[in-house]
Amino acid sequence: MKGIDIRLFCIWILLAFPIFSSAQSYFQFTSKEGSAFIDDTKVFIKPEKQQFVNYNIDALRNLLRGAPQESRYNDGMPGAKLNLPSPDGRMIEFDIYESKIMDEPDYSSFPNIRTYIAVNSKNKVEHGRIDVTEQGFHAMIFTDGDTYFIEPASLNNQKTLISYYKRDNKEKGDFSCGTQSLGINEEVLEERTPLSCNSSMNLVSYRTAVACTFEYGAFHGGTVALALSAIVTTVNRVSGVYEKDLGVRLILIGNNSLILYTAGNGYTSSNDPYTNGNGSAMLSQNKTNLNAVILTANYDIGHVVSTGGGGVASLSCVCTTNKAQGVTGSGTPIGDVFDIDYVAHEMGHQFGGNHTFNGSTGSCSGGNRNGSTAYEPGSGSTIQAYAGICSPQDIQPHSDAYFTNISLLEMLTHVNTTTSCRTNVSGTNNTTPQITSYTSGKSIPANTPFFMDATATDPNGDVITYCWEENDLGSAGDIDAASTTKPIFRTFNPTTSGRRYFPRTQDVLNNLVTYGEVLPSVARTLSFIVTARDNHATGGGICRQTTSITVVANTGFAVTAPNTAVTWASPSMHDITWNVNGTTSAPISCPNVDIQVSFDNGLSFFTIANNTPNDGTFSWNIPSGINSNQVRIRIVCSNNVFYDVNNVPFTIGNPDQKCFTYTNNSPVSIPANLPGIYSSSIFTSGFGPNEIVTDVNITNINATHTAIGDLQINLTSALGASNILVYDKCSSSDDMNIGFDDEASSSTVPCPPTGGGSIKPQEFLNIHKGLPANGQWTLSLNDWYSGNGGTLNSWSLEICVSQKTVLPLTLLSFTAEKSGENSLLKWTTTNEDEVRMFQIEKLENGSYRPIGNVNTANNSSKQSYSYIDKSPYTGINYYRIKTIDLNGSFVYSEIATLNFSNRIDASVYPNPASTELHVKTNSEKAVIKNIQIFDLTGKEYFIKANKGNGTEVSLDISSLKNGVYVLQLNTGEDNQLYKFIKI
Repeated sequence: MKGIDIRLFCIWILLAFPIFSSAQSYFQFTSKEGSAFIDDTKVFIKPEKQQFVNYNIDALRNLLRGAPQESRYNDGMPGAKLNLPSPDGRMIEFDIYESKIMDEPDYSSFPNIRTYIAVNSKNKVEHGRIDVTEQGFHAMIFTDGDTYFIEPASLNNQKTLISYYKRDNKEKGDFSCGTQSLGINEEVLEERTPLSCNSSMNLVSYRTAVACTFEYGAFHGGTVALALSAIVTTVNRVSGVYEKDLGVRLILIGNNSLILYTAGNGYTSSNDPYTNGNGSAMLSQNKTNLNAVILTANYDIGHVVSTGGGGVASLSCVCTTNKAQGVTGSGTPIGDVFDIDYVAHEMGHQFGGNHTFNGSTGSCSGGNRNGSTAYEPGSGSTIQAYAGICSPQDIQPHSDAYFTNISLLEMLTHVNTTTSCRTNVSGTNNTTPQITSYTSGKSIPANTPFFMDATATDPNGDVITYCWEENDLGSAGDIDAASTTKPIFRTFNPTTSGRRYFPRTQDVLNNLVTYGEVLPSVARTLSFIVTARDNHATGGGICRQTTSITVVANTGFAVTAPNTAVTWASPSMHDITWNVNGTTSAPISCPNVDIQVSFDNGLSFFTIANNTPNDGTFSWNIPSGINSNQVRIRIVCSNNVFYDVNNVPFTIGNPDQKCFTYTNNSPVSIPANLPGIYSSSIFTSGFGPNEIVTDVNITNINATHTAIGDLQINLTSALGASNILVYDKCSSSDDMNIGFDDEASSSTVPCPPTGGGSIKPQEFLNIHKGLPANGQWTLSLNDWYSGNGGTLNSWSLEICVSQKTVLPLTLLSFTAEKSGENSLLKWTTTNEDEVRMFQIEKLENGSYRPIGNVNTANNSSKQSYSYIDKSPYTGINYYRIKTIDLNGSFVYSEIATLNFSNRIDASVYPNPASTELHVKTNSEKAVIKNIQIFDLTGKEYFIKANKGNGTEVSLDISSLKNGVYVLQLNTGEDNQLYKFIKI
């Protein structure tokens, strides 16, 4: 392939995307109204929540063609950098490596079909598979406790994408499944388990042949390339799940294009070899056809996809004479539901995985249940279950993208007992994790919440996720708290926390009984399995451990007071009471409990008494300075895993907040031909030293501007915390009359945004919470484009404050700085005699979440502390310290920010310019190394620098002809492109 002229390429990228976007920003968030490329008649994926994203597939394809092979990941080397759009509105940096799942000659014959692995550059638990095909860009990303997908917004759309969490795609499917048994003996799998902890492992691959019917090909556009593109996306995703959970890769055979029965291959619905819509018929037809066209010695697993007939597969048929007997048919053979719920499910049967649901209604009836593997209550929620098609016993609408433990055992047993046709993939350099500790041997009271803990290590330093699953079998039917054998707890997506609460904490706090998590009401044994996954991107390893707890039949252990919305003074003395209900006696044997308090309705708890007697009463000496109406009490057995939380939030102190609204009516002009940053400020004063911000809203912005989407509007507090209110929305609409509120009902920007009311901001306003209210609040309007102008007429700011808790500690400083690829947080204190610990919090998904704790020295002298965040985000990171005293009271520090973007912050002005152009970087560290100027054809112009220093240069452009030019600025660390106009 001939080399690409980097100058022309950079200029082309520049014109395709807004100026100032970084070199890896190939995607732009937009709205459905902001895209003209969505064909509503071809929208088949309709999540309840989604982000719309515009992109340029040619630019993206050019970047990815330079991605290194996945062997570089195995060697610990970086990949090509690409920021992917997440469903929560963030651009997240990933390392991209090419990972081929299509063999020759099809790989060379279809150069626009390529597949890759993606690994989060800062947080390697986030990884997945992406592809660029003739149908556009697709991604499947596994995260901590979730999975999200990026898809074309409509079929074959190569301009606009949607990014959404799998949980938010709740449309009902049209699927049914049948499994043909090969008479496999259901022996006890524990006796032949292939799972070995802390041992080296090999990724294994299977030659995969996937045929399609004429109707499937027609759905996708009728050409061989489009049908193959759709199949590659599906196989890439299925393989991504199988690699993570099983260490199994699927690779399409090199002549798979021969078995795509499309119009492009000369076929019609009457002369292709399949009966579309009849799964049972296609089961045998596929075996006959693949053995004739591909030959039986040239593939290990075969499958056929269609537009009807549901799914059917022969059990454990991979590498056998029936290896082609797998069928998946759906009226909409596209998207995460088709790929994960359907194809991965049917191929799961081919690898030996039985159904795992225990429900008995809807599709869970009629003989589909397999009694020896029915470990999931109701419909189940994993791939081999029947999520969403067993009403009224559905756990959730669709399957999560992982296999439950029994599926892992069955499928790995088949993989490791039929080794004749698989291929070992060398060089993955992975060792499976080791579970080092776990909860076992506990006895708990009935009707009482509890938790289970596990910890694991990984020799390769991979990030481990944990999945706790009940491991009980019982009679088919509905979930029953009084059953002594049935499964009553569902499984959830693996997370990086080794602790799982039963039921989920939020349900306990809200006094909810959620289907799929029912506390036992009778004496029984609850068996569990915890699986640790290492999430190695080129073939994951797992380790599992069985355990159990005993449930004792009594009326439960429960907090009795405070159990109503009472108000307690601060300071004061009050009794906390609970029902002991025989828990001090054997076999439960809980002599002591820990009393814990939360001031944020259960988001975080702090211990106010350790190992206090389990006698039903504790007198709490409430300290002064506590003001909260979201107080909860939790009582935990000190030597066990059961606990209870009081029923409702109550109040301590006087938490009432006061709200004030300020308006700036002074117009600010935004000239049409002078891009830049235009600002207006509001000055607040009169707030007391102990009054902090509890809520911030922009009640209204009134502005006139042609093409309002040209503007990026930011709010910056007196301490420098800044968030984007709106950017790149309604580019074809004029003017603005709207407000911004985190609690607004919608995040969709109405176009034009002139109807008043409020919407959620693009970045949350709650980053200002906990800060002082006094000072200068600035609204900035960044106008990136010339040619359009307008006026900011007025804007209004609402600030709510309340009294903060006062601790004796003095926080002298708090800073954030870069330490390699990590964030180094430093702070100094005095007078910390009564302080128990510092909790470091980071802004994540619009809320501050704890990322670590640091214990204190507990004395009055000056102390210095530090904490390293090893997973900073690309872009601006926001940190604060929560200081917690010995009584559980706490205060927040000011916000420290740290920007991990390498983009050069510079100004190019005036723009337009006639004789002289100034270039100035806005940091002493960003020293100008080189400047180049090109016209839009790529021709370079050599311009004399009149004067300058390390960070500022003046250029003589008088010799240039009038027109548009591109300036490339290089600092040695980065290159940045800017457009300017010569007049």
